[in-house]
Formats: sequence, C-alpha cells, structure tokens
Amino acid sequence: MHRESYAEMKLNIEKYCKDFKQGSYVADIGSQDVNGTYKTLIEPRFAYVGFDRTLGKNVNIVMQGEFYTGLPSDTADILLCGQVLEHCRNPFLLAQEIIRITKKGGVLLIVAPFTWVEHKFPIDCWRFLPDGMRLLFPAEQVKCLDTYITGADCWFIGEKVQGLIP
Repeated sequence: MHRESYAEMKLNIEKYCKDFKQGSYVADIGSQDVNGTYKTLIEPRFAYVGFDRTLGKNVNIVMQGEFYTGLPSDTADILLCGQVLEHCRNPFLLAQEIIRITKKGGVLLIVAPFTWVEHKFPIDCWRFLPDGMRLLFPAEQVKCLDTYITGADCWFIGEKVQGLIP
C-alpha cells in the first residue's frame, strides 16, 4: 500500500460507510502489512478481521484456499481489498469470493493499480481500469456506486445487491 491509497481509502470509508453501526463486521482481503494497513481506519468503530493467503503481520485468518476465505456467505458488512487484485492469478474468482462473503447491502471498497511498476509479491499480473472493475463485480450482483482513477490507482466502490448467480 502507498500513502495515496491510504488517504483515498479513508475518504471512501467516511463517505460510503458512515451509516454502518458501531461493531459492523469489516473483512480486509489481502490484509498483510507489507507497507501499511487500513486497520487503523476501521478500529475501534468497526470489528476488523484481516485475511491473507499466508500468516503475517495484520493477518487474523489465513485463507483456506487461493480464492476461498472460509467465511460463511453474507458475513461482511464492509469489504476492503486494497492493492491485492494485481497479485491474484485469477481476479475473477477472488471477486466472486468477495461478493459471496459480503452481506446484501454491504459495501465493497476495492483498489488496485491502474499503472505502477512491477512489484512481485510473489507475482504481479494485472493492472485495472474502471471498465475492468465493473466486469469483475457484475451489476447483477453489485451496484457500482463509483469507479474512478486517481493517481496510480483504480477504485471500485459497490453495494452488494444479491448473491452469486448460479
């Protein structure tokens, strides 16, 4: 994570999560503290749980698979995923897991590079544009509240409208 991503996440949390109650459940996918964490933007107001593929600083739960958190469906009120999708072999599968674990009416705050230098952790596969973000989070499942580019980042903010389409 870089400083601009943290600042923009703070603004988006203030704008899109202001109506959530104290103690709302926040799942952070890709939470390992490599160059910072969004956790300080969440606690103590919300209940924060960090997920990642490997154990590390700021990881509360190690994911059960590359694209599976192990959480029951419809668990998270707020879903954060910052600077992770570019490291994912199949961002479409991870996006479906993000949708699955978010409650109907829950907010998704997703950010990934639009442009950035190669930074393997352990791989670096993708860059994203607003149209690509909308494809990852289909309108039948997630209402797009906003998608935009700022600096080197592409943002997607959405509200879950229903579960996975069979």
